[in-house]
Amino acid sequence: MTAVWFMSPAWQRFELSAVCFEQRRRSMDVLEAAGIEARCVIVADDENLDIARGLGFDVVEQDNEWLGRKVNDGFEYAFKHGADYIVPIGSDSWLDPEFLLPLHSPRVVRTSRFYAPVEIDRLAELSLAPPLPRAVGVPAHRRPADQPEP
Repeated sequence: MTAVWFMSPAWQRFELSAVCFEQRRRSMDVLEAAGIEARCVIVADDENLDIARGLGFDVVEQDNEWLGRKVNDGFEYAFKHGADYIVPIGSDSWLDPEFLLPLHSPRVVRTSRFYAPVEIDRLAELSLAPPLPRAVGVPAHRRPADQPEP
């Protein structure tokens, strides 16, 4: 089964994280109903880990000193646990699961501007209708940490 992993570094803003993580859980349920394994890993060192565990997400405990390290740790964790696709998304953002369907070209990181940051005072759902533009990034196995020493 194809595995899609959401990956989010998180830090504080616990009420906002809870709302966004719950929407992420619903998105994962939509993907699973379409026959796609959907998982999520949250990288944090605070109460966000407890919120994530409560929703059945995987967690990586990492301090908040370097955002790039948290992102890399999340990518590495997901790849080591069988991700075919990784969707990096902020802990304050929503993504309509329909944007990911149908899946294309496994083992490729895709990026897009089509997701919605959420603010606690202004909450809305972003829903996009096909056809949707897609941008293709680097192959997933080309993480900087996996490159040979120069």
